[in-house]
Amino acid sequence: MKVEVLKPLNHKGKTVEIGKIIELDDDTAKKLIVVKAVKTVEEVKAQKNENKNLTIGEQK
Repeated sequence: MKVEVLKPLNHKGKTVEIGKIIELDDDTAKKLIVVKAVKTVEEVKAQKNENKNLTIGEQK
């Protein structure tokens, strides 16, 4: 599952910075989503689409 990092994480022996998108196995990703350390890429895409729609609406 692809996720966006919300808190600094150690992944494969390296620190992953906030905002990076990484691939994790489903079990690990679900545990990190519960503690709000990551969010799924689908959630990120939905938020970006909402922001685009709001920006376009404001320009008109």
